[in-house]
Amino acid sequence: MKFLNYFIFSFFLLVALFSFNCDDSEIIKDIDKREIPSQNVSYNYHIQPVLNVKCSYSGCHSDDSRAGGISLTSYANTMEKSWVVVPFYPENSRLVQINYPGSGHPEFYTKLTLNQLEGIKTWIKEGARNN
Repeated sequence: MKFLNYFIFSFFLLVALFSFNCDDSEIIKDIDKREIPSQNVSYNYHIQPVLNVKCSYSGCHSDDSRAGGISLTSYANTMEKSWVVVPFYPENSRLVQINYPGSGHPEFYTKLTLNQLEGIKTWIKEGARNN
């Protein structure tokens, strides 16, 4: 009986912890405040955090769901399909094209800010390095 009570208590404690710590709106606000520079853009410091919050954590482009066959959870996954990111050519990169208004990307997704979109374009122009 003690084990059952312990199990029930532990279960509800875990549910409560996850419920109170999953406020995506605060995470999105934090990432939107982070300024991406106009040159020397780092994939690991600037781009991947944006992809994590706006594309992967939402469940659309995670390793599990792979919406459109794309996972954006790592550099290797982002570069897996040659048309998603075309180094030096942001205008040919679907990652840039799909995030412009009217591109056909679902309306319910978390939109990139102009700074984030320009940062991704700059990173691609600079060679889309894993830096």
